[in-house]
Amino acid sequence: MASCSGEELEAAPTSPSSARSDIHFVQAPHEIQGQCRRTAKRLGYPVPCPRLLPDNSTPTPIDDPALLELPYADEYVRPGFRGYRRWMFLTVEFPTATREGHLVISASPHPVDALHFMSLRPSSDDKLDRVERLRFRGSSTEVVRVLVSDGSIFQRHTVLMWTEGGHTYGVGFHGLDKETEDLNLEVASKIELVGP
Repeated sequence: MASCSGEELEAAPTSPSSARSDIHFVQAPHEIQGQCRRTAKRLGYPVPCPRLLPDNSTPTPIDDPALLELPYADEYVRPGFRGYRRWMFLTVEFPTATREGHLVISASPHPVDALHFMSLRPSSDDKLDRVERLRFRGSSTEVVRVLVSDGSIFQRHTVLMWTEGGHTYGVGFHGLDKETEDLNLEVASKIELVGP
């Protein structure tokens, strides 16, 4: 998977429903439901399936030539690969003038802490900022800003993560501000866990 490494864009601290935000949500494409079911069946546990995505979202291309032959290489919802084979990922890019347009939704096959959700092999150089804990979907939820995590798909993202039914799930937009937290909540509140 590609990871974000670009410079942080300055974004006004507004909510997604604010007139100043240029990110608008639309119903997720119909094919995502089928991709979620296939991925859940392949992995053997419920995966987070979004009902909303930013307008004009497209799947982030896989940037490793050796992986382009995977049957799900151009899909929205994908099982992971290499050390993440039992993980699920949805990663999309979308146009926006106020920030880098990148969203990641992920699932772990077992409960993990924030550091291990962001990177399978965390290092002493990784820097996370735990912003807050809140209740979401009946679970204790953590909001984490990923300041530095070399090679993480969540580099410079704010991630809303929770554990439910023995699996850890996360939604993370690129950005390190309050608006990013609001965007995460908007998408996460409409996620459906789709089982095998």
